[in-house]
Parts: sequence; C-alpha cells; structure tokens
Amino acid sequence: MNNVNKTLYIPLYGKAYVSQKGVILHDEKAKEIWDAEGFELKGKARSKWLAYNMGMRSAVFD
Repeated sequence: MNNVNKTLYIPLYGKAYVSQKGVILHDEKAKEIWDAEGFELKGKARSKWLAYNMGMRSAVFD
C-alpha cells in the first residue's frame, strides 16, 4: 500500500475512534474494519482532534 492509499484510513480511523468513545457517531462497522485492518498511524494523522473532525464530517456527509 502506498502513502496515498494510507490516507484513506484517516477517515476510517476517525469514525472508529469516535464510535468507540460513544460520541458523535456510532459506526460499528468502522470499528470492526479498523480492528481487523487498521495499522499504527503516525504524526498528525493520530491526532484526537483530527479523529473528532473526521467523525463529525462523517456524521454530516455519510
């Protein structure tokens, strides 16, 4: 997987993160996929604020 493909995991991580916390969104499938396929994010991609932002974005647009 190249770096461009890895960026697609950031919104998935956000969905899984906020779903696990029980805020904004409750997406069991995102948690399931992240647990099975996710990998260690580094740097700003691991930011909890980015995860909350991705969760809010998903709640509005998905």
